[in-house]
Parts: sequence; C-alpha cells; structure tokens
Amino acid sequence: MALGLGTAQNNLVPNPSFETYTTCPSQGSGWPNEINYATPWYNPNTLSPDYFNSCCTNGTVDVPYNFNGYQTARTGNAYAGIYVWAYNNGSAREYIQAPLLDTLKANHEYCVSFFVNLPISAVYHYAITEIGLLFSNNSIIQSNPLYFNYTPQISSSAGFFLTDTLNWMEVTGTYTAVGGEKYITIGNFNTDANTDTLNCAGINFSAQAYYYVDDVSIVDCTTDIPEINSGKSSNVF
Repeated sequence: MALGLGTAQNNLVPNPSFETYTTCPSQGSGWPNEINYATPWYNPNTLSPDYFNSCCTNGTVDVPYNFNGYQTARTGNAYAGIYVWAYNNGSAREYIQAPLLDTLKANHEYCVSFFVNLPISAVYHYAITEIGLLFSNNSIIQSNPLYFNYTPQISSSAGFFLTDTLNWMEVTGTYTAVGGEKYITIGNFNTDANTDTLNCAGINFSAQAYYYVDDVSIVDCTTDIPEINSGKSSNVF
C-alpha cells in the first residue's frame, strides 16, 4: 500500500451529529419537518423525518428515551430518525438532506461514513439491508412521499440486515468525485419490491422499518505520493 500525504482531514458535513438546532424538537412521529430544526439539514419530500435531542423533556423525541424506545446518541445529545420502508405503502420513504460545506473536487477520493441504529419499538420492528448516501450537484426536492429514483454512491451491504438495536452500525465507503457535488441525501433508495426486509420481532402487524442516524462524515482522503529526488530508485510501501 502506498504511503501518501492526505490533502485534507476536515469533515465536509455541516452539523454532522445534529447537535446544533434552532428550536428544540417536541413532537416527532408525523409532526412535519422537525429535522429542519437541526440546521442546515432538512426534509426533501412530503413525509416527516424526525429529530431527537435531549433538550426535549416530554419523552416524545428525547434522547435517550423517545417514542421508539431507548438509544443514546453516538456523539453528543442528538440524532435523526427516518422511516425507510412499510408493507404495502407504495414505496413511500423519509430522507434527510443537507448541503456540504464545500463542493467536491473532481478525481478526489472521499472517505464517507455514517451510523445507523434499529430502534426497539412496538411499531418499527423490521430491518432492511440497504441504506445509502447520495451525492448530487443540486438539492433534490420531491412534492410527493415516494422513493427517490437515484442510485446512492455509498450504501450498506446488500444481503446483510441492519439488525443491531444496541450498537450503532457504520455504513462506510469511498467515493471518487466527478466534481461539483454539493448535496448529500440519506435514506433507502430502493422500491418496495427491491427492499429486503426481516421481521425482527416475530409479530406481523404494522410492518415498518425505521432507523436512527448519527455521525455523518465526508473527508477528502486523496493521497499524493511525495516526489523522491535522491537520484536513486526507491519504493514507498
């Protein structure tokens, strides 16, 4: 493996663990657009992704206790929540979207990661395999609740169900930028027919899948091999 010099180590994701907010969330579970409180994250369609923060004290969207059960934040006091699948619901999806702090540079390699957790919930008790992150040059806004018909550049592994209700599961990968990418969107980009599901609770009513999201990171991890001007041939390992 070549040893190189990283060109950057700064996270390009603003408010990556959802700690900064303009208003403390209080409702959740269908209350419109509380994720917008975690500026500059926002809801890009007509559903209602949730924002959880320990500043809430009514137990609805609190951290660690909330309407889904119990989960501590991976970092700090907050995280997001998205509904990613439901039985016979026409491929409706929730997504979270944000502008990056800087536009991606062509041919640069970016190290990408985010963390998800499956809540212990009487309602959302199904797991899926693929949750992805999409890079785009522009914001993607839909005036309906349907799935986004795009292919995310980063995704969790097909065939591996995201079932951990205790620990945060990392979704990670590298992406070589085309150049000009400025926005990210996180969610399930598959139709219902192409979404693999697993019943984690052994009950059959209210078949839905929902995940918490925390700690989103995009770092320029491009490496440059330093020139060696010793006059001798050398190998760098």
